[in-house]
Amino acid sequence: MNFDEIQNLNDTDGDAVTLAEGKAVLTGRRIYSKKGLSLDLGANANINCSEIISETQGLNIHNTDPESIVIDSDIIEGSTGNSGVVYADLSSKFTIKNAKVRNVSTASSSVGIYLNPGNGNLSVNLINIIVVTGNTTSGESIYTLTGSNDTYVYNYGLFVNKEVNGINLLVGTVSNFKYINDINVS
Repeated sequence: MNFDEIQNLNDTDGDAVTLAEGKAVLTGRRIYSKKGLSLDLGANANINCSEIISETQGLNIHNTDPESIVIDSDIIEGSTGNSGVVYADLSSKFTIKNAKVRNVSTASSSVGIYLNPGNGNLSVNLINIIVVTGNTTSGESIYTLTGSNDTYVYNYGLFVNKEVNGINLLVGTVSNFKYINDINVS
């Protein structure tokens, strides 16, 4: 589907885009949600959208292998109503490309990407992204809950404003400069 804007302007809740099964290809300028999730993705999706914004939450990813989600965006923005701006759990398989993931909240729970593997095997690819927490003292750029399996992130260019802990960065590491941690990243 090609679009200019998809908006959820409901003052109480609701999500802008929900995908529970099948396959979706979304290409547009802006996905926006005032109170709910900007995206709730549980199946195959290829999303190319300049702005993905939720004022109070973020986006959920909860697909399972062999389903795959690819999000290519300039800005993915949200707040603390969803654990992280990008929240992924269990055996989700996804790629985020060319985006600035930004939590606008300055609360202590300000998290950019929140990974919850549980007993699953998350498959995460980050390609040329910036992750910003609104609170560099107690927030997290990328946070991972301890699961029964290790969480590995294939990193092909990552800039953060707070150090990444609890995950294994593959390909791009501090030593080969594909992972840059600097408080001035914004």
